[in-house]
Amino acid sequence: MYLVIRCPNCARFLYAEKNQKTRSCPCGRRVKVRRMRVYAYVDDERKAGEAVRILQEKEFGEPELRRYR
Repeated sequence: MYLVIRCPNCARFLYAEKNQKTRSCPCGRRVKVRRMRVYAYVDDERKAGEAVRILQEKEFGEPELRRYR
């Protein structure tokens, strides 16, 4: 079982295994999984990734590709 949680530092959605104590966020913060609000419970890793993508798009909109100049 996987949990979908949110980083308190950057507000990014993450997923972690139910028994996992901590999770690293790409922003560099270490999140204590048991203290975080759970946004979804998901059975497998693939569905957890999809749930994170859906929540990210609802919150921040579609991801964009930008050109570097």
